[in-house]
Amino acid sequence: MKSTPEQLSELCLACGMCCDGTLFGKAHIKDADEFDRLKALGMSTFYEDANASFTQPCPQYNGSCKMYRTAPSVCSNYYCLPLRKLKRGAASLAETEKTIRQAGSLKRQFLDTCPKTPEFSGKSIFEIKQYLNMKERPLPEQIQMRKEHAQLYPLGLKLQLLLIGDEGKKKEMANK
Repeated sequence: MKSTPEQLSELCLACGMCCDGTLFGKAHIKDADEFDRLKALGMSTFYEDANASFTQPCPQYNGSCKMYRTAPSVCSNYYCLPLRKLKRGAASLAETEKTIRQAGSLKRQFLDTCPKTPEFSGKSIFEIKQYLNMKERPLPEQIQMRKEHAQLYPLGLKLQLLLIGDEGKKKEMANK
């Protein structure tokens, strides 16, 4: 059974990890008018390689979206992996709610672990995951980081795979 738009909206608003800096560090803006509108709302907009974007966490999100009904197209068109599965009928509402709860639990575990790591103070989960991307580091540095941040890296990776899947890894690498 496919979901209703109301169910999708309710789950989306209850989670908000695509808005709060958990999953993404920025969102791309496709339309110049939208760029101007978001800038006028006080959002941190910028151009990078001729692509218009705004930074995450979104200042319009504080536990709920202040502009959900008039959100930028990048926001209103985005569905995380659990919502995409629900939308196409590949997961039930109960399964999707469970996945969202799991993601919330992983996020709390991640954030509870961060105070033990002062260099991550004030950083979003996305920024921390980028820092922990060990593939670009020399092997001795990778080994040291794995020892220092052994708890954070798997939590961040699990969270990403749960909400974005492998597809998110490809997009994340493309946005670097």
